[in-house]
Amino acid sequence: MGPWRAVCKMGITGDMRVLLGRETGPRAAILMYHSVVRPGDERSTSGPGNPDYEMPLHLFSEQMRMVRKGSYRTLALDELLDADSPVSEHRNVLITFDDGWSDNHSNALPVLNEYGLKATVFVITGFVGKENYLDWGRLREMQSGGVSVQSHSHGHRPLSLLSDGEMRSELQKSKRSIEDRLGTPVHFLSAPHGMVDRRLIQEARVSGYRGICTSEPGFGHQYGSPAVFSRINISARLDAEKFENVIRQKRSAVLTEMVLKKTKNFAKKSLGYERYRKLYELRYPK
Repeated sequence: MGPWRAVCKMGITGDMRVLLGRETGPRAAILMYHSVVRPGDERSTSGPGNPDYEMPLHLFSEQMRMVRKGSYRTLALDELLDADSPVSEHRNVLITFDDGWSDNHSNALPVLNEYGLKATVFVITGFVGKENYLDWGRLREMQSGGVSVQSHSHGHRPLSLLSDGEMRSELQKSKRSIEDRLGTPVHFLSAPHGMVDRRLIQEARVSGYRGICTSEPGFGHQYGSPAVFSRINISARLDAEKFENVIRQKRSAVLTEMVLKKTKNFAKKSLGYERYRKLYELRYPK
């Protein structure tokens, strides 16, 4: 058995196949970013702390130039779901941002506009307007510039650990806040901490979501109701060649990410999420 097939048999990948069934549709590289920082930005105040979630602006600009130069088709999640056929699916790229950091507006948006690329930002509605986070005015500007604004829950709590009522409140309050403030429908959720289980899938369906984005690396997605999407975290460690292989949907490009993700999932399961989170916060105090 080759390394790729061995990884595919590990951990949550097999569980998710059982959970989600076999519905499939177009493949796409869904890129996951968080903060986009300029030289000299203080990590203690401007970003999430984990360097894997902080993309230097010059690298982000180069990556977006590669997407544009390669004639890749940047899509919104609705467009991916509504695609009539998988024609040119190996040219499908979706650009997403989690959390709603203010630098998504100041640093990332001008680059997206320069290259004419679509993107989606998943905001934690309870954090909107707080220091270093986007406010509703900037979110409206981003939306006017072609950025889709979707939900990353209201309080960024791990939804799978909440009661049914708490989970429902997180999903519905976030969805309603964005729709009321921005006047556009919210169909998609980025699961906080990447945690997805059967209860969340069922509750997202009831709450009117068409899809859930995870942090499980891969290019294939489960097109159920709701759909469950894989995404690839794009960090500064990814050089230009590896980034190109990601947007070209080469399986070898995400093998390391898959192994790392399986290791994290195993640690969460073995230690328990609360203990795992305490260790994470010791490593990244913010």
